[in-house]
Amino acid sequence: MCAAGSADIKVLPLIEFAHFNLVYLLIGPVVIYLLPVVYLSRRVALRVPFIGNLAKASGEKTTRKQAYSKASRWQILVACLVWALVVAALMKPVYIGQPITKTISQRDLIIAVDLSDSMKTRDMLDGHGNKISRIEAVKEVLKKFLRDRKGEKIALIVFGSSAFLQAPFTDDLDTLEAMLDQMQVSMAGPQTAIGDAISLGVKLLNKVKTRDRLIILLTDGTDTSSKIPPKKAAILASENKIEIITIAFGSEQYRGKYPIDTQTLRFIAKHTHGRYFYARDKQSLTGITDEINKLKPREVKKLSYRPTRDLFIYPAALALLILVLQSILLLLRQRSAPGSFS
Repeated sequence: MCAAGSADIKVLPLIEFAHFNLVYLLIGPVVIYLLPVVYLSRRVALRVPFIGNLAKASGEKTTRKQAYSKASRWQILVACLVWALVVAALMKPVYIGQPITKTISQRDLIIAVDLSDSMKTRDMLDGHGNKISRIEAVKEVLKKFLRDRKGEKIALIVFGSSAFLQAPFTDDLDTLEAMLDQMQVSMAGPQTAIGDAISLGVKLLNKVKTRDRLIILLTDGTDTSSKIPPKKAAILASENKIEIITIAFGSEQYRGKYPIDTQTLRFIAKHTHGRYFYARDKQSLTGITDEINKLKPREVKKLSYRPTRDLFIYPAALALLILVLQSILLLLRQRSAPGSFS
């Protein structure tokens, strides 16, 4: 398996020989033909030990080679063909197909989404100016964000009163979108457990082997139910070299009813070498995710390999088939020849 080049070059299938040096065996029939070797055939004949005396009496000149019948032209051609097929099989031809490219993620990313009661607040505007809930806006923006991260391993965490794993690490975008659609407000409880969500993310990321590990935390409130305080969880993430990007969102008119602890979110981002963002509507949330794509572009490694298949069985089988057919034809010819007997 080898790393693919940066340029997309079309590679055609080809056939290679593992033992190409055996090609010299093809001259074997020529060598045999030039050697003083006679061809013997089974046929009804009279053995005459004094063939030389008979030749002298009849006035003809003969040699020992002429006392034997020689192979016909087609038999020689068949023998050469069979030999060529056997040599081709010994050279071990291998079919090498077109390269198959596999994309391997160089980063593990967790998206943690707040599903507390405040997420049902309808203070976000869609593309047509209509008000939608915060959770609807998050779903739409995240779907677009995921499409831009194709090939990257992503997991989903949802949190309310507690934090839960919604989708394990996967690069299957269809699965992730299906999991996003299944998210409902308060499905993890009505409160907000930011610290527990970070702690769960740290636990999951410590099980992976990639060095680049990132958590994107989206919330519209203040931690109210975590067993592990958010700042302590942030310090834990920093010790494990996990970066956290925090995104607070919600319109200004509901800041009094649903206060956002921006100070804690800034602390989390700063101590994990991440970034803090604030989104007032869907449009600004989309802009933030686009900015994240620029700050943390999709990091994947492309590997390619070419599938191979041994082909030596085909010339070997063809050679065997030719020999069988030749034997059958010779047998039929011998039986139909005049004076033949069994």
